[in-house]
Amino acid sequence: MLTINVLGSMQVLDEAADLTPTADKPRRLLALLALNHGRTSSVAELAEELWGQCPPKAWKTTVQTYIVQLRKLLSDQERSDLPGRYELLSTRPGGYVLHLADDMLDVDRFTALYRAGLQAAAAGDDLASVHALAEALRLCRGPALEDMKLGSQLSIEAVRLSELRLAAIEAFCDGELRLGRHGEVLVDLAGHVARHPTHEALCALYMRALHQANRRVQALTAFRDLDRALRRELGLSPSIPLQRLHQAILTEDPALGQAVTWPRPAAQAPPRPRRAARSAWPTGSR
Repeated sequence: MLTINVLGSMQVLDEAADLTPTADKPRRLLALLALNHGRTSSVAELAEELWGQCPPKAWKTTVQTYIVQLRKLLSDQERSDLPGRYELLSTRPGGYVLHLADDMLDVDRFTALYRAGLQAAAAGDDLASVHALAEALRLCRGPALEDMKLGSQLSIEAVRLSELRLAAIEAFCDGELRLGRHGEVLVDLAGHVARHPTHEALCALYMRALHQANRRVQALTAFRDLDRALRRELGLSPSIPLQRLHQAILTEDPALGQAVTWPRPAAQAPPRPRRAARSAWPTGSR
């Protein structure tokens, strides 16, 4: 079965065969079509991704050429592993649509596991939650679309997917701490906090892990480092929930323990933003 992976370097795989386009623009076009699968990607959206506001004179013809190349690449995949018989890549008024089954794109598999993890956490089943979230995070081979030059459309998607991955990391570490498994996440959290020095939720998780490990001084130091980073980079103070966590650790509040010290993530995945193509672009396809 054909699979398309964008959580890391882009991959287009058919069992053992690697079908990933090597040319930059067809690969970016396929990535955008895959992330938009099931709905029409307008010619304007596709063109803006490839050239921004400086298209070549024959940009429509060039887009059509790339679509022909992608259809040829995907032609052997039009078979019985998809429901019904239709082209994987079809033309629609004003653009093109890629048809993928539910498990053909790694982002869809990730999102399904992420939602399952959040729902299990909301139901109080932390063990099931961390299992689903660990499975989701295993799909991330690196930053999304990391080996591609990104235009305006894919840049937005890369940021969204990065935020979604961070949200899954937060939910996973939160579940592990609720299970008392601070040792399993402490080193990873230290790395995440170093990479995101103003990220309050990660700092809260790190402080909780250090507290569970009886490393009170380091937990207080983590708060101090965040406070300095926030003031230096954003001119802000730590939020009230983080200040309360700091105070509970500072005073060795006996009620702290493994109690809830930071809001649980919401039991749903963040919504996918919609971005219309700029009106300066013509719309029809030929």
